[in-house]
Amino acid sequence: MRIVGDARDEGPFFTCGVRTLAGSFGGVVDFLIDTGASYTLLRLVDFRRLGGHLSDIRPTRAVKLTSLSGDIPCHLFGGVLLDFSGDGEATVEMDHVFVPTRELWAPSLLGRDFLRASGWQLCYQPSAAKCELIAVTQ
Repeated sequence: MRIVGDARDEGPFFTCGVRTLAGSFGGVVDFLIDTGASYTLLRLVDFRRLGGHLSDIRPTRAVKLTSLSGDIPCHLFGGVLLDFSGDGEATVEMDHVFVPTRELWAPSLLGRDFLRASGWQLCYQPSAAKCELIAVTQ
């Protein structure tokens, strides 16, 4: 399975469907893969655009986004499905993603937790403007 992304100046972007197990939330989001990020983050504006409500998320003290503007608390959003299309279709189930409590000057991020959950590898060649997610076969 290969999923072709968009190699932008900011890094490798992938578009995928985002929905919940309950089916009350959904749409398409552009994510930046950030191998330096521990967790997957859904921007507050994307969360709201997809129909998210504050009652859908719960506060957690365990995760704070550390950025140039200081620590930003995040809320926990559980049971999220990420739908990808490439030379086939695949769904990655995430036990949780995190939603920052205030808006960021950054895109939604797929972090290392996503790469672990999917088992995929990132092939990123900025000089060739190429990026792909590749399923690793054993």
